[in-house]
This record gives sequence, C-alpha cells and structure tokens, in this order.
Amino acid sequence: GRNILEELTAAILKGKYALFRADIWTVYIDQEVKSENIEKAKNLLERSLSIGLRKKSMISLLKKYLQIEKAHGTEETVAGIIERARSMATTYE
Repeated sequence: GRNILEELTAAILKGKYALFRADIWTVYIDQEVKSENIEKAKNLLERSLSIGLRKKSMISLLKKYLQIEKAHGTEETVAGIIERARSMATTYE
C-alpha cells in the first residue's frame, strides 16, 4: 500500500497533475493515520501543502491537519495550524 501511494505521489510531483490530485494525498495520509504513523502523516501533509494545490484542496488538507493535531498534537501545534490556515487564507484572497 505505502509503496504504491509513494510512487503515485512522486509521479504527481514530477508531472503536471499536482494541482488536481489532492485525493491521492488524502488517501495516503488517511492510511498512515489509520496505521498510527502520525509523524509520517504530518510529513505527508507538509509535502502536500508545499506543492501548490488549489485553494479548495489546501483548505481540505489543512482541516485534516487540524484534526490530526487536535487528536495527537499539543495546543501549540494546533495554534500553529490555525495560524497557517489564516496566513494561507490571505494569500488566496
């Protein structure tokens, strides 16, 4: 499972489809959370948020990141994601 998803995300990053494939990232992140690989899920979120997704995809991934931080992070990490979302909101205005 992980190898296939890693290959897909690598192919997306190399190709022209990064803007449209947030669904692949979401499946991969969900798999890691389900397997309790929280740090891996957070790393995937960081990667996915750095590739220039569309606004709707960014919002969806930030919501997922916030859920993960609320369940497994600290007050500081939750606040960091909220601040990041606010910062991105002004970028996309």
